[in-house]
Amino acid sequence: MHLFLTGDIRIGKSTLIGKLLEQVDGSVKGFKTVSVPGEKESESDIYILPPEGGPEDCGPGNRIIHRDYIGQTGPAVFPEAFDGYGCDLLKHTEGAALLLMDEIGIMEAKSPAFQEAVRKCIEGDIPILGVVRNKPNPFLDWVRNHPKVKVKQVTLANRDKILPELSELLKQNMERK
Repeated sequence: MHLFLTGDIRIGKSTLIGKLLEQVDGSVKGFKTVSVPGEKESESDIYILPPEGGPEDCGPGNRIIHRDYIGQTGPAVFPEAFDGYGCDLLKHTEGAALLLMDEIGIMEAKSPAFQEAVRKCIEGDIPILGVVRNKPNPFLDWVRNHPKVKVKQVTLANRDKILPELSELLKQNMERK
């Protein structure tokens, strides 16, 4: 069984994920996404990184989204970063105790290779701790409804109380490996 969080994931998500990852004994592989301020004050970029990655690892090959809040009607999405670097992160998982998928959203819609890599991981045996957006979308619906996926809703009301339940679910999932 794989554990995915959804709901108000922006509110306390990194804290929950971080506390859960502290409990993992072994190698964590997969990916996380991080937001970094852009060159101008009105800009921000989102990068896909390995779980241990930081801002120093951000570059053109792993930038997945660029936003300019002045004059840009929507974010610029770079599907080639998902299909290249993102797929590499999901293909090289040998020896992992856990796969991190933080987070899967609608920006992956134009990244069929990345979607296929996610599907293979979910069909596989390495336990996954992930975050999936709660938006209607065929790919996201597939993830949320997969029989090997358990989805837990994070809300403002439960975010400070849900950690023990999530810890127990993660522990059970990792013991089944």
